[in-house]
Amino acid sequence: MFWKLYKKMQEQSKKEEGQGLAEVALFLVLVVIVAVVVLGNLGTQITTTFQSVVTALGG
Repeated sequence: MFWKLYKKMQEQSKKEEGQGLAEVALFLVLVVIVAVVVLGNLGTQITTTFQSVVTALGG
């Protein structure tokens, strides 16, 4: 997926159209922000679950 995006960005940079490259860059920034938020929340939930399991097992 990222390879296709990288190739598309390379192709766009060779063209004179800067708008397409800006749209791809904004989309990539949005994807990164969403990934950070989701992984941050998921990481917290996983930590809480493991702590509950350890407590239940008497550790």
